[in-house]
Order: sequence, then C-alpha cells, then structure tokens
Amino acid sequence: MSSAQYARKYRQKYSPSQRAIAEKYREVAPYTELEIINCLIHARILLDRVASLSSHFLQVGNRPSFKSFNDHKKFFKKLTAPYGDHEPYAERIRNGTDWFEMPLKAVRDDFIVHSAPKHMRFVALPNDFEVELLILRAEGVPPEKPLAKSTPITVSVLRMSHDIEEFLRWYCNYAVSRRPS
Repeated sequence: MSSAQYARKYRQKYSPSQRAIAEKYREVAPYTELEIINCLIHARILLDRVASLSSHFLQVGNRPSFKSFNDHKKFFKKLTAPYGDHEPYAERIRNGTDWFEMPLKAVRDDFIVHSAPKHMRFVALPNDFEVELLILRAEGVPPEKPLAKSTPITVSVLRMSHDIEEFLRWYCNYAVSRRPS
C-alpha cells in the first residue's frame, strides 16, 4: 500500500470535525517541540532577571548573586542562619522554587543548551489543552540497548507557567513592599 493510499484510508476514519483538528495539528506539530524549548530558555532568562531585580532591595550584609537565579538560590540554600529582615524572601527562594531545578534548569541545561546524555524526546498531548515534552534518559546498560532502562522526565509547559506566574506574583508583592523610600 502506498503512503497516499494509507493516508486516504487512515483519514476516512475521522469525522469531519476530527479531520479539521488533525489538519490543524499537522500544521503546528513540526514547531511544537521548538516552542517548548523556546519557553524553557526564556523562562530561565526571566528568572535570571528576577535575581537581578532583587539587588534593589537586598542591599545590606552578605548578598547573593544577582546574575543567575541558580546561584541566587544556591546562596540562600547554603545559609545557616536567618537572613535578617529578608528571611521570608530567603525562605521562599529556598523552599518555594523546587520547580526551578526540575524540570526547568535540568532540562534546559542537560538536554537543550549543553551536550546531552543519550536520550529520546517526544512531544506528548496528555489531554485536549496541554502539551508536554517527554524525555527518556538512557541509563546505558547494556550499550546495545541504551533505553532498556530509562528515566522519564516530563516538562509540562502549563504546570511550569502556573508555577512561575505564582512565584512572580509573590515576588512582585514582596519587592514592592520592600522598595526603598
């Protein structure tokens, strides 16, 4: 059976509304993974800028990095004593941003920007309104079947956007309440 005959046979199983949805999906499918990657890269840039803005109200004492959200967070995680008047901020950065390490930082750093370990990436559609990037990281045993044992990593853009939005709302309220007079 030729590919054209197969496509015709396959399309006949769709109702007219399903066919319209399938056609729309076929138009955007080649760009979906690129859009998810773009989202991860720009989310990281946004959070690095948030760290930079913190320099406007974290002005005294031992100060964190203001260039990298990752370094900013590491600073607060390493603290052994409360961070003075800004302990609520330190606590939130330490304990309220777990979504930053996984999936945002790990996927962006290990699978997009830098040389990645053996893996397979898929765009998944778990429901009618969500798109996810599914990464299967190879464990490498045995070498001829590297994906026989694999670690799945799921990036839900919708979940990540909700987490970042909630953090930015909190951050904005905190920063505005602490601005110098």
